[in-house]
Amino acid sequence: MSHKKTWYNPLSWFIKAEPKSAKEDDSPYYPLGLHLGASVTLAKDCTLQLKDLVTFDLPAEAQTVCAIGEIDLGHGEKLFRFYLDDDRFYIQAHQSSGDMVTSESISLFHYDDVEQFTGLDAAFAEMVGDSEKMTGTELRYAEADYLRAWGSEQRDNVNPAEYEESVITADSAYSVIHSAMLYSRKLGQTARMEHVLISIEETSQGEVTGTHARGVLIAEFELNVL
Repeated sequence: MSHKKTWYNPLSWFIKAEPKSAKEDDSPYYPLGLHLGASVTLAKDCTLQLKDLVTFDLPAEAQTVCAIGEIDLGHGEKLFRFYLDDDRFYIQAHQSSGDMVTSESISLFHYDDVEQFTGLDAAFAEMVGDSEKMTGTELRYAEADYLRAWGSEQRDNVNPAEYEESVITADSAYSVIHSAMLYSRKLGQTARMEHVLISIEETSQGEVTGTHARGVLIAEFELNVL
């Protein structure tokens, strides 16, 4: 399926964020030293290790940050998503306790598909329905088995997580409402986890899409930022 999409996207957590203008958010204080226009690559050692572990493609060359999403988690915590010029990929960073420098959790995500729907009802019917494709306790995806990461203490289906993301580009700012579910699996004998994020997204322009994205935990030193 084509990966045609505008700069808005999905993943984690449940707290709503107030939309901000591009001028307010266009500051040098994002985690990892990333910002609009920044160039980023994976360290060579990281790429060599991940290519034998993950079930999705990795960026083959340097990427430029073209959009930034922000989700306010409350209590001084935020989630940032740095969308790259190869629009199959974004980097996610979880910033804790108002610290604008370090991140305690970093993931690289890859969009497998982006499907457009005529409305939310059609999206939920296709991606949730009666098949437990979005909210069941287990997920078989891309020939791998994952367990539900959100609501893992419950045996039955749970409601998707809902959260609002404020997105900026060089010349625009808008919001996206997400209904999402996260699944995870351990990668071999390593400490890394691979995720599958299933998300239904509605932009402030009323566009509705459904996405599947796979991601992997990475360390800050495995990113080269210019």
